[in-house]
Amino acid sequence: MEQVKTVMQEEFTKNYDFYKDYDDMVIHKETEQIFKTNFINGIVQLVPMSNNTAMEKIEQGLSEFAKELKRQGF
Repeated sequence: MEQVKTVMQEEFTKNYDFYKDYDDMVIHKETEQIFKTNFINGIVQLVPMSNNTAMEKIEQGLSEFAKELKRQGF
């Protein structure tokens, strides 16, 4: 079971950056762990998603899939 991590806004801005163009995913600056975020009254809930390497592989796979669909006329 994935563990939800709760951090205060100050810790969040110090240790996390938004991941690429996502507005609901962040990356830990040191560990490169990626989290889905939920903001509640100055508190940030973080749900572990994956690591940066895995996300890049997933995005690459989706990119290749999209190219193939375009090639086939979709």
